[in-house]
Amino acid sequence: MQDPFLGRKNKRIDRFRCGFCQTTFADVWENRFLGCPCCYTSFIEKVKSILNSSQKGTVHKGKFPLRWSRKKILENDLQKVRKNYQQCLADQNYEMAEQLRKKMERIQEALFQ
Repeated sequence: MQDPFLGRKNKRIDRFRCGFCQTTFADVWENRFLGCPCCYTSFIEKVKSILNSSQKGTVHKGKFPLRWSRKKILENDLQKVRKNYQQCLADQNYEMAEQLRKKMERIQEALFQ
């Protein structure tokens, strides 16, 4: 992306300042850091336009660790099996409840490995 602030002497660019820390938007562009938490509200529109032009959006949709996804899948499975287990107990289907209890134990063992 071409730097819109190449001619930094432009007064129009330097007039965009954070009301709290007095950081200019040109400083933000140069350093790639906002000066303080108030800069987020001061420069929100400019930062959004830069992000939208350089990225697909402002929401992170990236990858996550394989360990985490495996754990999440196991937790969801455990929740479903537990619900089915409770239903079997309510229906007095004790044979099926016993099978589900064993399945819950296996899932819990896998979770804590």
